[in-house]
Amino acid sequence: MKFAIAVISSLLALTAPLGVAQTLDDIEAAEAKVYEAWEKTPLTVRKAILVAEAAQGFGMYKKRSTNTFESGEPILIYAEPVGYAWEKKNGDIYNTNLRMDVNIIFPDPNEVYTKKDIMKKEVSSRSRGRELMLNIKLDFDGLPSGDYVAEIILYDETSDERTSFKQPFTILDT
Repeated sequence: MKFAIAVISSLLALTAPLGVAQTLDDIEAAEAKVYEAWEKTPLTVRKAILVAEAAQGFGMYKKRSTNTFESGEPILIYAEPVGYAWEKKNGDIYNTNLRMDVNIIFPDPNEVYTKKDIMKKEVSSRSRGRELMLNIKLDFDGLPSGDYVAEIILYDETSDERTSFKQPFTILDT
């Protein structure tokens, strides 16, 4: 009897309607909604963390265990911007252009060091990519020991938007 119930259950499972499968059209319609939301999102940074080494790709980073650095040691930051714009050029090519400045805020907050254009990132693709990551390297040899804050200012040269984020760090006595 148990065997018969198992066979009947199996046959019913095979003949029962399966869930509706997604089609490529369904995926493209959902993606169009994501692009619509993206274009309404102001430029911002979804993730910014100190890393032990430069990331090899989007989401492929090794988080640094501490925010302390030896004098002269480079400060590496992994960042994921969102809400940046694409400009269509040359028919089917989309361009994104970002640039960055940095302010180093000293322990005395009235003292700030600014460096312009520390990095530029231009991406050209036949797709409006949403997985853009930035490997930001800060070299400030000669900073005395103390607690600092790096304020990264990110500019989208396509949309003229800007955003910023802050990353505290400490330079150790040597």
